[in-house]
Amino acid sequence: MEAEGPRHVAFVYLDGGRFLVQSAARSHRGVWLADGPVVVVTSPTPAELGRVVLIALANSRVGVPHPAGRAGWEAPRELLRAAGVRSYDAFTRFARLVTMEDDGQLSVWPSRAVAGGYERLERPGVRLHDRDAGRIARALIDVFRQRW
Repeated sequence: MEAEGPRHVAFVYLDGGRFLVQSAARSHRGVWLADGPVVVVTSPTPAELGRVVLIALANSRVGVPHPAGRAGWEAPRELLRAAGVRSYDAFTRFARLVTMEDDGQLSVWPSRAVAGGYERLERPGVRLHDRDAGRIARALIDVFRQRW
């Protein structure tokens, strides 16, 4: 049985002025996993960043097999390569994460780094009522500027 929640998710990391954007896939157990290529966006216009996020959301999938054993650790490899670091712990020390969720309405969820990964905050930073690429990017940037 599929878990309730958003139908599309994308992860957006801010790492030293670069945005790293990746689609997510929800496993049959309801866990969102990194999925697909990481798009590195440097010095984008708001419209460019918003378009990359909208594409990542559109590529998001639901109902993929849940990884078994070490397979769950394979997903971050592409992210680590794109970021130019060797370990996920090193990455989480410097990169900030915002999750973009689409449940018919877009939500921007900030997450804080914790041991071994990220923990999503309890309330969305922003809810958006349209899919304008520029507004999406500005909302992401505003959330990244906040202290959390």
